[in-house]
Amino acid sequence: MGTQPYLNKEGKRIPGNTTILQNLGWKTPGLMHWAWSLGMEGKNYREVRDEAAGTGTFIHSCVDIELAGKFWGYPSDMPEEERCKIKSAWTPSMCGVRGQS
Repeated sequence: MGTQPYLNKEGKRIPGNTTILQNLGWKTPGLMHWAWSLGMEGKNYREVRDEAAGTGTFIHSCVDIELAGKFWGYPSDMPEEERCKIKSAWTPSMCGVRGQS
């Protein structure tokens, strides 16, 4: 998968999330412990990672859409529990204020 360039409103390339986190040193040791912890719980880290990646991709899209001044909605197959988590994170004051139910 290629790198998606992120540009500010002046058109200057800026670092993305992953680049910033890697530059902070938040990568391998934490991920290894996370994968180990899931294994100890009998979970497959790949399945958990893929589910989280789908949510992360959705959140990135929401940010891009909102920055463009447009409305964003949820995929029709997204469980309500997942929608509520996203709503809570997006608008910490109360679940259900932001986005489309």
